Amino acid sequence: MEALGVLSVCVETPRAVFGLPLISLRKSGQMRQGLPLVLTHIVEFVERHCLDKTGLFRLPGSVKRCQELRKHFDEGGFPEFDIGGDILTSASLLKTFIRELPGGLIPEPQMTQLLKVYNNSKEEEQNQAVRTTLSSLPEEHFNVLCCLMFFLSRVAAESHLNRMTSENLAIVFGPTIFHVPLGPNMVEQQGQCNALTKHLLDNLIHLLPDMYPHACTLMHLSSNTAISFPLCTTASMPRLPKDCIEYLRVLQ
Repeated sequence: MEALGVLSVCVETPRAVFGLPLISLRKSGQMRQGLPLVLTHIVEFVERHCLDKTGLFRLPGSVKRCQELRKHFDEGGFPEFDIGGDILTSASLLKTFIRELPGGLIPEPQMTQLLKVYNNSKEEEQNQAVRTTLSSLPEEHFNVLCCLMFFLSRVAAESHLNRMTSENLAIVFGPTIFHVPLGPNMVEQQGQCNALTKHLLDNLIHLLPDMYPHACTLMHLSSNTAISFPLCTTASMPRLPKDCIEYLRVLQ
């Protein structure tokens, strides 16, 4: 009896993107300019087509479509978004990517320290204390946080159209950025994290020193009032990669 031939089929395992540590994305070549490719792909679409959408990031997109897009990314693809139907869905997908980062975009040790200095520091010392704590973030986390905050400032700048002020964005993204543990103080702590998120948005010059190396005038996100910030000290801050800085400047 002749032996039956066995056809060997090699099935490539899909490359996961969602739910992986940022350092794993970097090691697997899924980062460019210091940022995850999935992040920049979504941000560029929202920046170009969605900033005037009322309720952006607050209103949910299609769950089914979000799962389809996620599958494309996890299989190594870069899906084309539909300008007509993917506006809210792309925003939901961005929140999902950030929310599912293991340990949170701002890990627990830095979250605890940030809340401590934010709640207990004198007003004139607060931003310096926050900058010092942010400097202890892993490089990949710091880069993504900078990109996200800068992008959200662009969303808030269009709040007269989309109704998403820095306060509203903080309510939406506070639970996405900070993974508050379950417990009797969970609600109170989440409220503090949301307030801290708003503070970061309203004081962007202190979060992105490489973007604003000189005294400048920024648009206050919650009131659309131009205010001047003094020169900030950046010695204690991690340096953004040059190509990451250039990417962020393109969004201006």
